[in-house]
Amino acid sequence: VAVHIINTENINFKNMLFTSPYTATTTTTLVQMEGINSITNFVKDTFSSGSQSLVTSLMGEDSVSTNLKVDSCFFNYFGTNAVVVNSYDGAIISHNKIRAYTSTLIGSAITFKKVIGTSKIEANDIYMNGGTAVRKGIDIKNSTFDMINPLLVFNNAVSLTGPATNSNIAYIGLDVDTSNYVYIYYNTIRAQASNNSSNSKTVSIGASATNVNIRNNNFENAGKGYVYYVASPGTQVSISNNNNYVVNGTRFAFWGANTANLGALRTANNLDLSSDTIINPFVSDSNLSLLYPTEIVRNAEPLDDVPMDILGNYRPVSPRPTMGAYEYIFTNVDAGITN
Repeated sequence: VAVHIINTENINFKNMLFTSPYTATTTTTLVQMEGINSITNFVKDTFSSGSQSLVTSLMGEDSVSTNLKVDSCFFNYFGTNAVVVNSYDGAIISHNKIRAYTSTLIGSAITFKKVIGTSKIEANDIYMNGGTAVRKGIDIKNSTFDMINPLLVFNNAVSLTGPATNSNIAYIGLDVDTSNYVYIYYNTIRAQASNNSSNSKTVSIGASATNVNIRNNNFENAGKGYVYYVASPGTQVSISNNNNYVVNGTRFAFWGANTANLGALRTANNLDLSSDTIINPFVSDSNLSLLYPTEIVRNAEPLDDVPMDILGNYRPVSPRPTMGAYEYIFTNVDAGITN
């Protein structure tokens, strides 16, 4: 462990560099937080190399820390996990750039376990490339929220890109289980674990989740896996609409059973009436903004909770905003006849 934080209050790290030598087999954790910590802020810090970047963990079963903020940080070349938040009342993970590259180890970009209270996973730019084991972009488990204080997961861009082989690697862009009142709005998530990763899932909602809302997202599975997977019984998701679902194989979605297309998904869930299946002209694997406007532009439902996109651009109310993390901005150029 490079930095060990135990039972602290009011600690601020700003413009710091946390690093260790990079090797493919490193086991170093750059920052380890243990015990009960209150009001800890990481702002504009860089976490470079190591196996794990920032990990909070328990010293006792009933230990709960309070008020963690990780904002505008850069996580680069980690081996397994970037941010692991365990047993916190109030955690804000926002506006971070997270990059992972070739690894044979299981890992994730952002993990929430036993998180409660006012919490957000907002506007994070996640790109994980070249992993040959299970990888997850955002992993939410055993976390309890309510209608007044739901967990807001919005404006995140998550791209998981694996090796260009036919190996069946199980990537999951966003994984939610044993958690309630998770609101998933305006995210762009793309999974391509390999050229033939039928077990991969862009979004997975487990059997023990409840009161999940999924709106205005842009989801793509470019590795022949599921774009949307909701385990039986299928009652975990209370709202699902104005989403874009894109696949390149025979698998489309799962809602208690396989659904072959958007029409079958609508029949299974009685939701998604305003969702669509529009091909995405992404700038690149690591940049999930649109090269040019498609039908997902002006096709989302305005939400008061999310007035801006991942870059701070305001989302219009009329005409409607764009599905996904990036609001498409039209240039104010008149190419008409001047003479």
